[in-house]
Amino acid sequence: MVAEEERITALEETTAAEPTFRGLPIAWENVTTEEDGKQKTAHWIAWNGSRSKREDFFKLAFPDCYNKIKKRVKFLGQAADNVLWLTGGQRTKLMYEILAAKYELVDVDEVDNTTLTLLCWKEEDNKTADDLLSRLRWPNGLAKLVTFGVGMKLDAAAQHTWCYSVDYQEDKAIFEGQSMTWECWQK
Repeated sequence: MVAEEERITALEETTAAEPTFRGLPIAWENVTTEEDGKQKTAHWIAWNGSRSKREDFFKLAFPDCYNKIKKRVKFLGQAADNVLWLTGGQRTKLMYEILAAKYELVDVDEVDNTTLTLLCWKEEDNKTADDLLSRLRWPNGLAKLVTFGVGMKLDAAAQHTWCYSVDYQEDKAIFEGQSMTWECWQK
């Protein structure tokens, strides 16, 4: 994490006031609309003469390879129950990991990854940017997002909170952990 922050600091020092992606200005735009008397804010990425939602931005930025592998993970049997021990973010990461173990990832430019990480890192009060930043920080995060698409997630509320570690091996990933209850946190 320290190396990533040093890389971002170095990039910040070399960039002008306005960030660029592939030489073109890039920025988040927050668009507020009103529906049924309620205000709703959407977070868009403005780049290359267009304003796009996250998925459309990736289609525009990586036109020949975005969502190249159109596969999803479906947990069956006991695995469908077990996966509910994980939070939504943990399940999403697990699905990308499973697919990355099975399929070859698209090659992406490290400068693209750094620029998008910085763009999201500098953004405040933007849930979309926070989610994208979290995914970009995964090992090979940008390559996974480009290869399998940015919108992958498994809907369903977590039934438990489970703290774990993962041992990634060539042919498997071993999850070890402990279920956490409020009683554990009270100690």
